[in-house]
Amino acid sequence: MNFQERIARSAIIQEIVKTERYIQEEMAWIAKCTSSMRLRDNLLLATLEEYCLRPVRNQPLIAYRSPKEWETYWQKLTPIQQTIVSQLKAGKTLEAIAIELNWKLNPVMREWSQIYLKAQAIRKAASN
Repeated sequence: MNFQERIARSAIIQEIVKTERYIQEEMAWIAKCTSSMRLRDNLLLATLEEYCLRPVRNQPLIAYRSPKEWETYWQKLTPIQQTIVSQLKAGKTLEAIAIELNWKLNPVMREWSQIYLKAQAIRKAASN
């Protein structure tokens, strides 16, 4: 899976967590079962994996719901955001990107949040 697909799927997973009743019920059940955040996270990831691999039209749900909106998305990014995405695609961490840009980590994380929100907006527009 390439980086663009990972970004798109991350947005889809966020949408699933926010909108799917089954996942919300599972999250509530997990919260009742353990107070360990690490265990909760692991159980949620396993639940999401199981849910996303359910077949829809003979494809995993996650593949069925992946937007193909990369070009539109890329054009909406600022040059610095494109740089960050390119560096992440090349396998660099946000910390390494911050050092390379001579920035602190927080501004890079803010840019990453904006990158994510732009992906969400395109995903939402594509579903309407």
